[in-house]
Amino acid sequence: MTKLPYRLSAAEMDILDERRGQRTREGFFHTHDDRHTGFQLSQAADEYLRAAVTCARHPEINPCNLRASGSWPWSARWWKPCAPRRMLVKAAALLIAEIERMDRAARGNGGAP
Repeated sequence: MTKLPYRLSAAEMDILDERRGQRTREGFFHTHDDRHTGFQLSQAADEYLRAAVTCARHPEINPCNLRASGSWPWSARWWKPCAPRRMLVKAAALLIAEIERMDRAARGNGGAP
């Protein structure tokens, strides 16, 4: 890893930690991500982003009561709403996963672009 000329912010560290957790906690390694060639990772990120914005605009809403919309790409058991900041972290990590998948596809060793 390239040494950065600055320290990562708490937000950056949290996003990278979430991405690492997607692999280690959930077992979602690149072989899993590469099967999602229909931009499902981006769709999931969008769902978390929209939920975070809804909660930020309406603080009376309990995030735990939010349901995923019809564009959530997976089973409802994978929808895990939480505090708005945490949902933004999840969204950013999912976008990293999508970009990594696209990069592998472009190199010819992963999911289709």
